[in-house]
Amino acid sequence: MKTLHLGIIIGGGIVTAIIVSMLIMSDTTSNKMTPHGLPVSPGIALHFNGSDLDHSPFNQFEARQGQNITLVVDVTSEPENIPLTLYTEPHIGFTNTNGLDLKLSSTRVNTPGTVLLYISVGKDATPNKYKMGVWASTMTNGNMTLRTDFNIVVEQQNSSRLPVTIEKLFVAPVGDEFNPINGTLKAGQTYSITCEITRLEAINGNYTQYALLIQIQNSTGVSQGVSWQFGMLPVGQKAEGGIYWTPKLPGNYTISSFVWRELSGTSQSDPLYLNVIVQ
Repeated sequence: MKTLHLGIIIGGGIVTAIIVSMLIMSDTTSNKMTPHGLPVSPGIALHFNGSDLDHSPFNQFEARQGQNITLVVDVTSEPENIPLTLYTEPHIGFTNTNGLDLKLSSTRVNTPGTVLLYISVGKDATPNKYKMGVWASTMTNGNMTLRTDFNIVVEQQNSSRLPVTIEKLFVAPVGDEFNPINGTLKAGQTYSITCEITRLEAINGNYTQYALLIQIQNSTGVSQGVSWQFGMLPVGQKAEGGIYWTPKLPGNYTISSFVWRELSGTSQSDPLYLNVIVQ
């Protein structure tokens, strides 16, 4: 019997059973001068994969040579509804030609909001730990700027195969969650999104601990909701995860699915994407 673990997303809101501690990565005193000579906006915070970056091991993410990984960046502020411009800062002296590249799914966000950070590691990247950052800048009450740092640990690639494969990603009606819809969706109607993964045989032991992520974005890259699921997957077995989603507005949307090892950002499978049209 298949078991479907579901979160709920309605109009961009999400209810999950996962509680992750977070740390506000900004100072509560306005106009405090940083080493960069820029005032820090109080209450602006960036969190990667829902983690508290001040406590190991959540302050770093792993990737193998020749591998692409994706991090979820949650952007919040107090007060809310602050427009921010985001940009990345790679490791000093470490450029695209050296094998590491960062790209945001969107550089504009209104708080609270979510964007994806795509990290590409070249096959010739030198195994090492690299400190990087994402900047958030706003013109509200002056030019307020905050940088949140994280580490990427590049590991040597010993095998081109990954232990998990994403077999299916589809949208279905509520009440008939395993009957995929092939046509357009209707705004205001609730749908089920399901992702099915399989543990490949004879790769990295008998069991794989995984974190399954499903992300929904509109045509401009703005997140409409994110769902996490955690578990252990034995060799040759399958698992399903999913969310409910109610699109509010017509348009083109992209549903992305990723499988990681815990929240470390280390990919356990290649990602799978699904484009849908809402009318």
